[in-house]
Amino acid sequence: MRSLGLAGFGVVFVACVAAAGCSSASPTTEVKNDAGGSSGGGSSSGGSSTSSSSSSGSSTSSSSGSSSSSGGKSSSSSSSSSGSSSSSGSGSSSSSSGSAAAIYTVSKNVVVGSTSAPHVFRGVNMPSLEWQCSGAMSSVDYFNAATTWKANVVRIPLNQDCWLNDPTNPSYDSTYASTVQQNVKWAEQYGMDVILDLHWSDKGTYSVGQACLAASINGNGNCQQAMADAHSLIFWQQVAGAYMGDPHVMFELYNEPFVGRGPAPSTASWDLWLNGGADSADGFTIVGMQALYNAVRAAGANNIVIAGGLYWANDVTGVPTHAIQGTNVIYAAHVYETGTAALGAIASVAQTYPVIISEFGDRSGSCATATDTLVTQFANGQGSPAAPTTMSWTAWAFYAASTPCTFPSLIADSTVYAPTAEGAVVKAALLAGP
Repeated sequence: MRSLGLAGFGVVFVACVAAAGCSSASPTTEVKNDAGGSSGGGSSSGGSSTSSSSSSGSSTSSSSGSSSSSGGKSSSSSSSSSGSSSSSGSGSSSSSSGSAAAIYTVSKNVVVGSTSAPHVFRGVNMPSLEWQCSGAMSSVDYFNAATTWKANVVRIPLNQDCWLNDPTNPSYDSTYASTVQQNVKWAEQYGMDVILDLHWSDKGTYSVGQACLAASINGNGNCQQAMADAHSLIFWQQVAGAYMGDPHVMFELYNEPFVGRGPAPSTASWDLWLNGGADSADGFTIVGMQALYNAVRAAGANNIVIAGGLYWANDVTGVPTHAIQGTNVIYAAHVYETGTAALGAIASVAQTYPVIISEFGDRSGSCATATDTLVTQFANGQGSPAAPTTMSWTAWAFYAASTPCTFPSLIADSTVYAPTAEGAVVKAALLAGP
């Protein structure tokens, strides 16, 4: 359906901020699949207590958004969409007009800060807003990640169907945008940058997203799709418009694309990843990374954009021949216990392009720490292979799941935030610094 643009966002945003909290739903456990994908189900973290400390954060704003259409799991394809049902919604810390002056910019294969010195992002994933529109995190979670674990960035997975205000979307939650904004403010209050990650989508069909959310509440949801769809495109138009004034926010266009599914993705799969098109295997029209990137920039946002590779982001080998045309782009890789062999290829791509490992861990059920040790050492240029530059990462996940060794969880509880075995490795790496 046709995007109606961003002009109607301000009214919707005010309504979201004024509204009460999201309707509750029991949190679930998200289990990583064999190739690194995620699925919902399970328990834990969160609460609602707030904590002290003040400080930065970003100014609130209103901005854009309306449009409609069908959704996808993560990023989306072409620029315009068709149809007529409206949608909007967003909230965030951002300015209202003009493009944001970026604090972080990409220079060759590194990210540099305002002083032009290389900047390394090291932190954790804070899941729950992908499987539960109300989320499960509190300010205390962010406080502990920043002050006790010394994370300087947090990755927040999102669900496009909770966000998109379309009369035909049964999963829309009028408080979702303000809930996302609150999580961003908590992170920034404690000095962390934020990656907003499109984690769950709907193949361009709202009933798909609705079924996934319902299943995740019952512990059986898995809403990861092969790639973004038309709804994803609208999602990024609105989210980018909302946060374009906040350079501490980055946009990860789509979590774990798996077009073609198998290892060693074909050129045709990389073509779909970049340019979109009909995906007969998955039964919907993919919106490619280039169109998602274009939507962000068209909204006026110069924020860092992150694009995950194929095979559930375990493969970035196609980046050199399928790089996104634009600026301030980072590529994301995910490394779980069966994917550590990919580190050599990641190192090769990182010779030319900036790469962040935005998820890693061991979800085999063994509670083994070898993958965490290997990735954190690799990112510091240690071992063989080794990253060519000090590499950014966000470990999965700062969430006390009921099945910590398959989730996998970095924390054993959300009271004292004691680390699990994997969490101990990650925490030590964060405390040691880049």
